[in-house]
Amino acid sequence: MSSSANISHHDVETLASLIASQPESIEILPGDASAWVPPDSEHHPYLLVEGNLGVPQKELYKVYVQAVSVFARARRSDAVKALYSCTGAGSRSTSSSAITPPSQRDTTLAAFDAQDPSIRTLIAASTILALANPAHQTALSARRRLISSGLIDARSELWFTRAVLLCARHCAKEAGLWFHRRWVLARVHGCDFGEDGARSEKMGTMEMADVKRELEMAGRACEVYPRNYFAWMHRVVCVRLVLSSLRAGSEHAGGGRGVEFVQGEMRDVRAWIDVHVGDYSAVHHLVSVLRAILLDEGFDAGAVEVGKRELEMAVEHSGGLVRAYPGHEALWMYVRAVYALALEVDMSPGSLEDATVDLLASSGDHSEETAWNAGQFGKWKEVFVRKGGSGIMP
Repeated sequence: MSSSANISHHDVETLASLIASQPESIEILPGDASAWVPPDSEHHPYLLVEGNLGVPQKELYKVYVQAVSVFARARRSDAVKALYSCTGAGSRSTSSSAITPPSQRDTTLAAFDAQDPSIRTLIAASTILALANPAHQTALSARRRLISSGLIDARSELWFTRAVLLCARHCAKEAGLWFHRRWVLARVHGCDFGEDGARSEKMGTMEMADVKRELEMAGRACEVYPRNYFAWMHRVVCVRLVLSSLRAGSEHAGGGRGVEFVQGEMRDVRAWIDVHVGDYSAVHHLVSVLRAILLDEGFDAGAVEVGKRELEMAVEHSGGLVRAYPGHEALWMYVRAVYALALEVDMSPGSLEDATVDLLASSGDHSEETAWNAGQFGKWKEVFVRKGGSGIMP
């Protein structure tokens, strides 16, 4: 065994241990410990108040430097090399077919001990690396291997990824960490997010309550980092699971719960757009869900009827917003997408037509941004009509 197992890495293990206790939240605090933590505090240089963990940024970066070295040494140990040779779980696939339940793991994995010093070091160091630098793909890959071998509990990893995603702006927007969370969800629930291009989504054992928790977390991440594309993408793929279940008639979406879920999601996203009028990712998500229900095959008549009612509300909603805030380009893109979808399903754009005609006619009386947006919409509409409604998504 490598000598790395005998090296004490107290600072790394101290912070990793605090995180492993699953505090209510983790927050990265600006500055160093002197601004936040009394020198005689029990957990100095960290702040633990009412179960909430505060990690001063400068202290985190000091430990991060140590963790980089510790992590590299642990990976060179005999135990970790053996672990890597037995697992392929660093894969970026989220397909449930690639997930092997713990009960069916290769029996050789049972030989690995979470208390092995090198394994413990790898777990602790990867925890620090993922918190300080959630783009550290080697650390996240190591954690997937540890999860696959049963050395990290997958449900505990769901807690950890949530805590990290919500702890700071740079974490909330990290694509690799969002992917890692979906990998863990697939591990726990056997779901398939269809991210391999096959559109093979399935919920597995995931319940509506599980999906709603993911949407709530994605919404909070968008508050931490505004216009968070990767948080919206997570929301998109989670909603696709429900839509897939609706098409398949799955018991998870049965009894009208799936339809009610879609109605609630549309209501929540409209409310979000009301107070985030520049967030085009939200607009795109709303219209994409409507397009799926109204244009994809497999939805029953009840779901399609709900989709039509939701589209009528989107027509009114987008028209009202573009009248109130005509200077925001994202709202004009909202109008384009809803206008096109309404025509594609043989629905009159109604008030949306009136709103855009009025704004086009009076564009000279508005700001330069409004005049430009109205002009661009007019050009798009002319081409759209001339082509007979092709190229509908702006």
